[in-house]
Amino acid sequence: MNDMPSHPRLIKRGNVYWFRSSIPRDIKQSYPKTEEIFSLNTRDYQWSCPQKTGHAQV
Repeated sequence: MNDMPSHPRLIKRGNVYWFRSSIPRDIKQSYPKTEEIFSLNTRDYQWSCPQKTGHAQV
């Protein structure tokens, strides 16, 4: 069991952390996607967590 708290928009695929967020309702009509997903290119949870470092701020 993982005891680390997780960020709601942070997911792990294999050993790499990814950022995933839905598109806000007010711009959904003009945006081509329903969600935005991109790799953070890191295996380090501490680096990927925005509360700790600010690296993954969007």
